[in-house]
Amino acid sequence: MDLLVQFLDFLWSSFLLLAPMLLLGLFLAGLIHVFISRQAILKWLRRDSLKSVASSAAIGVPMPLCSCSVVPVVAEMRRKGASRSSCMSFLITAPETGADSILVTHAFFGPIAAVVRPVISFVTGVVAGIFCIGLIRDRDAAETGTADEDHDPHDHDHGHAHHHHTTTAMTTIMATTTTTTITATSRSYRGPTTATSARASSGASSSPGCAV
Repeated sequence: MDLLVQFLDFLWSSFLLLAPMLLLGLFLAGLIHVFISRQAILKWLRRDSLKSVASSAAIGVPMPLCSCSVVPVVAEMRRKGASRSSCMSFLITAPETGADSILVTHAFFGPIAAVVRPVISFVTGVVAGIFCIGLIRDRDAAETGTADEDHDPHDHDHGHAHHHHTTTAMTTIMATTTTTTITATSRSYRGPTTATSARASSGASSSPGCAV
């Protein structure tokens, strides 16, 4: 029982700790939904390219978002047409740095660290976006190859069917030609016999007249 109470207490403490960050993320997502048009997102972040990745990483560097509050913001960006690689770079840079964390870094570690930290965050976000572009292209290429392989048996079967129809047509033509030849041959043999029979009948009719 004590273990369950401790677990629920830890769960409630975690919720109270993360709730402000999640509310901040939802608030910024609402601002993007209201004030940033879909055309602006499509103009800068639509393509899986280095330009889109770098733009998204630069936008994420000063954003005061943690790893929890960045999720609803990226979901809204994706819904408005941002590419997957752009969302990936934003997911990397936004939680790493922010305007508030840069000021705190300057206060504790000096100006050099305050400059190096966002630069490193930007570089890692761009690298992650580039890797995401490579994965997307490899997957698209694999899907294209699979589609081509699935299409080849159809063409093969179609070729077999065409060959079968051609063979059937040739067989029919040969059979018709053979039948015609046999018919003509039968008629050629039947002609002299018919003529001979006619002459014999004519001779038989004239014989009684001669006898008389």
